[in-house]
Amino acid sequence: MRKAIYKEFQETIEIVADLSAMVIKDSNRVVEDDYSNLEKLAKVLDCEDMLEDLKAANGLRNVLVHQYNGVIDRQAYDSINSLLPSIKGFTATIERWIKKG
Repeated sequence: MRKAIYKEFQETIEIVADLSAMVIKDSNRVVEDDYSNLEKLAKVLDCEDMLEDLKAANGLRNVLVHQYNGVIDRQAYDSINSLLPSIKGFTATIERWIKKG
């Protein structure tokens, strides 16, 4: 169950990163690394309120994938739960952007 949760979170954040790059590209801006793209995305879509959480989610994804210094399961679980509202907000923001397109 633990590995399944980590894998789902990893894939979710990879989707966030891919969508961010697509929005940046479609906005005629230069696509860069995930963190730079998230900063640009926050300005393009006026969603600065979720920027720090999306960056934290990307960092947590890296920890889960590469297992830097091991993973403390309770901490990872709590972090995932605390980041979910911003990920859901990102989804709603992207849906609005697509409908405008």
